[in-house]
Amino acid sequence: MLTLLAACGGDRGCPAVLANASGQALEQFYVARPGNEGWGADLLPGRELPPGASLPFRFPAEGNYGLRAVWTNGRAVEMRGVEACRTTRVTLRDGSMQAE
Repeated sequence: MLTLLAACGGDRGCPAVLANASGQALEQFYVARPGNEGWGADLLPGRELPPGASLPFRFPAEGNYGLRAVWTNGRAVEMRGVEACRTTRVTLRDGSMQAE
C-alpha cells in the first residue's frame, strides 16, 4: 500500500506532462472524474500552450479521469478512462489525444 501511495504522490496527486504536438495552440485543458458534472477548472486559465510546448500537471488523486482539450480554433477532443498514476504523459496531436 505504501508503495502505491508513493508512486502516486500520496495526497499530492499523480504527476504527468501535457505535450502539444499539434500545429495549433491549446487554450483549455480539463481533468475530471467520471460522474462529475461539467469539466471543472481549466488548467490553462488565461494562457495558451503553443505547438511543441509541454506543461506539467497533476491528476488530483489515483483513479480514472476524463480529459478534454480545446484548441484556439475551438476544436476539442475528449478522452475518458485515463488512469492516473499509470499515465505520465498526455500528447495532443491535430485532432487527437494519446495517454501514455
